[in-house]
Amino acid sequence: MLSPDHSSATHDETAIVDEAMMSRRSVRAFLPTPVDEATIRDILEVAARGRGLHTCAQAAFAPYHRQIRPVLGISENDIVVCGMALGYEDESKPENYLRTDREPVNGFATFLK
Repeated sequence: MLSPDHSSATHDETAIVDEAMMSRRSVRAFLPTPVDEATIRDILEVAARGRGLHTCAQAAFAPYHRQIRPVLGISENDIVVCGMALGYEDESKPENYLRTDREPVNGFATFLK
């Protein structure tokens, strides 16, 4: 299990996040319809940040799902669409400070009252 040192979550919430992050069970075992990859990735990224961890989604794994299947023990009916590095950010590395310019929200969204 991940160390709870960086968490403000309750013990039960932490256990649920740890179980989700450490298990290899398919989401389909719990839901009647599949959950899209982006939603799962977003949930894991937010859960990791809540534990003081950082993530890096890596779609470069996707073309290698045939080679990855036996290592992960996943079915022939499933494919790997994304890998994710999980760990603590090395704050001494300059690449971790790269910030790109972003369009302000009001440049592409309209909020109605």
